[in-house]
Amino acid sequence: MQLTQAAFWEFVHVLPNPKQTVGTFWFDRVHDGCWMWTGSRDGKGYGRWGGVGAHRVADEYARGPIPEGMVIDHLCANSLCVNPLHMEVVTKGENTRRRRRGRNIPTEWMAARR
Repeated sequence: MQLTQAAFWEFVHVLPNPKQTVGTFWFDRVHDGCWMWTGSRDGKGYGRWGGVGAHRVADEYARGPIPEGMVIDHLCANSLCVNPLHMEVVTKGENTRRRRRGRNIPTEWMAARR
């Protein structure tokens, strides 16, 4: 199998929770819930695509390259989610602090989902 963008999306299952629509880039999928990765996983439970975290690939498809030294924080706390709206680019230190405190999700993200 070729590691194309179209092939990537074959491994994504969108959980129903319709609140908004993203344009044709996302195949007009209605979403707000987690987009579950159904492909291969690493030993920590994260999706893998071509040797890279599937969540990183999804974020780069949506926003472009992730700055060097930055990581992706799953705001939904679901390691298999590849919904770019559920991810935030943060420093490794910030990601570690959030994990140690428990899921301290940014207030503006939570407010937008009510």
